[in-house]
Amino acid sequence: MITIYGRSSSINVQKAVWTAAELGLEVGRVDADGTIGSIDTPDYRKLNPFALVPTLAEDGLVLGQSLAIVRYLAGKYGLGTLLPADPGAAARADAWMEWGNSDFWVMQLRAIYWNYARTPEENRDMNLVNANWEQCAGQLRIFEAELADRPFVMGDRLTIADIPAGCAISRYFRTPRDDFPDIPNIRAWYARLRDRPAYAELVDAQPY
Repeated sequence: MITIYGRSSSINVQKAVWTAAELGLEVGRVDADGTIGSIDTPDYRKLNPFALVPTLAEDGLVLGQSLAIVRYLAGKYGLGTLLPADPGAAARADAWMEWGNSDFWVMQLRAIYWNYARTPEENRDMNLVNANWEQCAGQLRIFEAELADRPFVMGDRLTIADIPAGCAISRYFRTPRDDFPDIPNIRAWYARLRDRPAYAELVDAQPY
């Protein structure tokens, strides 16, 4: 039995639970909400010494870090589907997974999200937000070109390459702005993700 710890609104938890759902796995959930009282405890630190979410537990294996969890689940249960069987294709999928998590989300979009979703309007750093918004647009133009001739990042089917970027793009398009770049391929890809029941429920329906 797989158990995943973490609140449903966390982008990192969403990567793990969406992956599990796409693989048709039965998952027990402990909806630790990220507050000190729920994860910064001795019991939770025995599972995850960093006191972060998500944490996966299965048959004696305890694993933190969202991308490690995605790789583990895809490698064990989705080889040849969610994880390409060819090593070169798997490496390219992994590279795009790193892009979605690091170059797009952590380095650019997270500061925008944090200012709009977690900071009172009078305290927002709009200089930072606007600078990062422009940098996001630059990153997304690269991604736009990648999606020019295929429905998903690696081709005709969803893979791990779509997971981190898919979680981030939901927040991007729900950002309260009206100056989005012209990225029709990404919008079409996002629409395809939203047609997937697991994504619609576990990512896109969650609070901004």
